[in-house]
Amino acid sequence: MIIKLIQHDLDVASSFAKRLFPTVQKNYIRRNQYDADKILRDVETGHLGELAWHHYFYNKGLDISPVDGRIYRGHKSWDADLFCEGRSIHVKTQHHKSAERYGASWTFQKADSFGQESPRHSDPLIKNPQNKDYIALGIRFPEEVKLIAFFPAIHAQEWNLWAEPKLDKLKKSKAVIYLKDLNKIDRTLWEVK
Repeated sequence: MIIKLIQHDLDVASSFAKRLFPTVQKNYIRRNQYDADKILRDVETGHLGELAWHHYFYNKGLDISPVDGRIYRGHKSWDADLFCEGRSIHVKTQHHKSAERYGASWTFQKADSFGQESPRHSDPLIKNPQNKDYIALGIRFPEEVKLIAFFPAIHAQEWNLWAEPKLDKLKKSKAVIYLKDLNKIDRTLWEVK
C-alpha cells in the first residue's frame, strides 16, 4: 500500500525534525553516530511514517489520533505513536536508502549502548508487549511511504522476528525485524491492504 505524501506532510516532518534535533543529538552521539544530516533524516523519516499511517487509518474511516508533533524533554517514551479504536500503534519507518543498503528492516531499542536492559533503555514491545500493542512498518521514499506490515506486537515473539542488526556497533543495544523474516510468515497475517 503506497501513501502519497503532500507538500504539507513534507514541511511538517522537516520542521519537526529541526525542532527535535537538539534533544536527540546527544543520544545519537552516545551511540557513536555524529552525522547531523542522518539524524535529521531519521527523525523526518519517522514522522513521515506516522503521518502516512495516520492517513491510511483516517482514509479507512477509522477513529485515529492525530500525529503528535510536540517535543518532549527528558527520557525516551515508549508510548505508542498513534491510537486507533483501542489499538496502540507503534510506527517504525525505514528510509529507502537504508533499505537498499541493509535490507528492509526496522530497529527497536533493546538496551543501552553497553547492553544493559532497563525500563529507560528497553522498548517493552520486545519482551513485554500488551494485547493492544500493534507494530506498523513502512519504508519512506522521497514523496511517498510504502506501508509494509501491520500486526499485533505479541506476534513478533511468536513468529521469531526479533533479530540482531547487521552493524556490530548496534548489536548490544538494538533488535531488528527484517522483511525477509516477515516474508516467511503467512502474508495474510501482516500485509497491508
